[in-house]
Amino acid sequence: MKVIKARSPFSAIINVASQIETKVELFLYNKPDTIPATPNYTFSSKIVSVANPIGVYNLSNEIQEFLTATMPVTNGTINQQESRLMWCNVQVKTYYKLTTSFVLSQTLNYVAVDAYRNYQDGLQNTNTVTADVPYFLCAETSIEQNLPITINKYPFVDLLIDKDLLSGNISVTSNLGVDNYNLTTGTGIEMYRIPILKAGSTINSDFNFTIVNSPNTILQKTVNLICENKYTPMLLSFIGKNGGWEHIYCFKAKQETIDIKSLDFKSNQNYFTFDANIGQRQTYNTNGMKSISINTGFVEESTNTLVEQLFLSETITLDGLPVMLKNKTSVLKQNIKEKNINYTFDFDYNFNLINDFI
Repeated sequence: MKVIKARSPFSAIINVASQIETKVELFLYNKPDTIPATPNYTFSSKIVSVANPIGVYNLSNEIQEFLTATMPVTNGTINQQESRLMWCNVQVKTYYKLTTSFVLSQTLNYVAVDAYRNYQDGLQNTNTVTADVPYFLCAETSIEQNLPITINKYPFVDLLIDKDLLSGNISVTSNLGVDNYNLTTGTGIEMYRIPILKAGSTINSDFNFTIVNSPNTILQKTVNLICENKYTPMLLSFIGKNGGWEHIYCFKAKQETIDIKSLDFKSNQNYFTFDANIGQRQTYNTNGMKSISINTGFVEESTNTLVEQLFLSETITLDGLPVMLKNKTSVLKQNIKEKNINYTFDFDYNFNLINDFI
């Protein structure tokens, strides 16, 4: 499978000698649906000039609109498929015109996730996204993970697999032993949730978590168990750079606030039924929102990578509830300057307290 990171521009490039016009057909569909009979989008354009005949079409906006980040399922169950709305199949057909009619140039197939490239990663187009890969890790590979000893929400990593290209098993190793995940049954592409700690596991010490497709190591991270006696840890989850869920447990103090808005009007009583207990003002359309400030507790400097991705994320949940990050800036802290690194995040819950959805 060839993977498109849909939050960064992805361009279809058409460059055929003597072309006078170009066209692109874009097909988008989710498994188990089949490819549409007609394209979801069609784009065409005449060349700018004979000296500059190349046709370039940015398709990323249309692709990203087709993706939906569903709420993270943190039940710690193995061999679970991720929602098929988290990724989609993409087919791009490019055409050129030399005289009077379009000629098919290429038919290209991809898989798209809600990921992005950094500036240093370079351009993404039909000339650069050419490698067929058997798997794509939708998470960071080596960031340390802090987990509470008493846990009821189990962080996981998302792994996109092309079963037609993958050879061998996906195995997960930790202090609990080795689990061979049966992820190769069937055909085609699927995304799976790989829990960092399985539900019902009993473990009392730090451990290394590794995902392997022998002889390749897909992911390796250190998991630290934290005993938090005073506060109730909260699980912060967000869609990260690689298009899957990332997780940070926040262990320390939290503070919630409420903000109420309403419309106030002067009321007019009936003159002949005047009642001094009623008052002269009336409140309408009262509703409110809650905000919360949370602290991560002490984390490793490598967490800076996740903090950066949190600030760039468009989908964030806190203990399974949708939130919006209020912070717009943050210092990325270093051990050399701060012996103990703690981050404070401020969020608005992304819904009104009184349900007014129509």
